[in-house]
Amino acid sequence: LYPSGLRYKSSNFNPLLGWSTGSQLIALNFQTTDEFMHVNHGRFRQYGGCGYIPRPITSFLSRDETISRDREVLLKIRVMSGSRLPKPHGTYSDDCISPYVKVSVHDVTIDKVGAREVTKTCKTQAIKGNGLNPFWDHHDFFEFIIKRKSVAILLFTVHNESDDAFIAFSSIPISCLRLGYRSVKLFDAWHRRSGAFAFASLLVEIEMYDHQKFKKAEEAARQKRRAAGPRFVSLD
Repeated sequence: LYPSGLRYKSSNFNPLLGWSTGSQLIALNFQTTDEFMHVNHGRFRQYGGCGYIPRPITSFLSRDETISRDREVLLKIRVMSGSRLPKPHGTYSDDCISPYVKVSVHDVTIDKVGAREVTKTCKTQAIKGNGLNPFWDHHDFFEFIIKRKSVAILLFTVHNESDDAFIAFSSIPISCLRLGYRSVKLFDAWHRRSGAFAFASLLVEIEMYDHQKFKKAEEAARQKRRAAGPRFVSLD
């Protein structure tokens, strides 16, 4: 697969669906550092960035029931803090940035119509005038339902509130996530981690559950509370 010649601005398409449907080679406009190029970078971070990734059996979209499928998982992510976030290109040296983080999941789902891309994005509030060590206090978890864990990509992008200028990003395959408190290394638009980006990072908390089991546990807890009835406390 390759971008259409009608893309005169050298824009890119989402390569995720192509990978999921069996394409062995997908070409992108590497001169354009857009969101889909960041997704591509995340996919090939596996195996030390060697450039070749074996296809998981779950990526085959056959309706044959003998082929194992990814189980839906509930992914919960909380952005806690940042460290040494660089200023956007073109920002004056005495300006202070007000960073916020977008957390996106690029996934693929299969329904009666066929295979299609699914993207969900959540955003933190901006931290005014602090790019050195922004802290998102008491921030709630973002929740994502992952349909195809073996192909889905998690994407963090950091922006400046005043002009929505891009600052940094990091993309990670869902299958490579580790649970708990994690430091996420950030890259510049050209996927480099040097200069001002050498120490840029986010601190996040990651939880992941089997979605069906999680729903059953929640329903059991609700039924237990309902059966217990209202509780009354004596004030005497």
